[in-house]
Amino acid sequence: KSALAVRKAWEEKAEYTLMGEQIDQDSSSEQKSSFLSRLVRRIIENLQLEIEDVHLAVKGCDIAAGVVLKSLRLSTTDNDGNVKFVDRQATHDAFLHKELLISGFGIYLQEDMTSEGTTNLEDNQYVLSPLSFEAKFRESDVAKCIEYPKYLIHSKLQSLSIKLSRTQLELSHRLASVVTPSTKIRPLFPEYRPLVPVSENAQEWWNYAFRCVGRLNRRRSWMEFYLAFQKRKKYLQLYKRHAYSE
Repeated sequence: KSALAVRKAWEEKAEYTLMGEQIDQDSSSEQKSSFLSRLVRRIIENLQLEIEDVHLAVKGCDIAAGVVLKSLRLSTTDNDGNVKFVDRQATHDAFLHKELLISGFGIYLQEDMTSEGTTNLEDNQYVLSPLSFEAKFRESDVAKCIEYPKYLIHSKLQSLSIKLSRTQLELSHRLASVVTPSTKIRPLFPEYRPLVPVSENAQEWWNYAFRCVGRLNRRRSWMEFYLAFQKRKKYLQLYKRHAYSE
């Protein structure tokens, strides 16, 4: 009995030891995950973005279109709007403040008159004149906000000018026709294509298919040469009549 009691005591001790090690491992993994989540959150909250002197241009077919941007800045601020590194866990601040500043953003569309070198951006014909924009964002950590909104945005736009002349409208249509891929399928040899539906005029459509295959294989019947001769004869008569009338 004494041996069984000692063995049982050792088994209980080993079981308690394993349970303690598992609890320690779980607690350490939780601490690691919480540390990583806090680190990622701090990086995202203090993420800053600065872009300066951007000019994207598309040129071709005697058309020049583009987007200009003098500066863009996205930064984290404190309650007073000062840009700084924020550690909200240390300060116990329940709000996250962000600020967005955009300067010199514009869109132009004009005829491309210069083949070499760069042109002055101020002389461009703008559809959207360069503007300045400012926005302030505030986010609350509280799940249910009653006295104040969870998300608050203040924006300020000093001026907005949009102009589109007739020339720019025609250039935009021309540019869209060049840039947009054509989804329409052009019929094969449309001069031979019948203008009647297929269901009631199968013979004409078979003739159309036969003539298309002949054109692709560079083989034509004598009837086609005869029809071409008749069309040429009528054309010459009409051309002489038109020339003599002038």
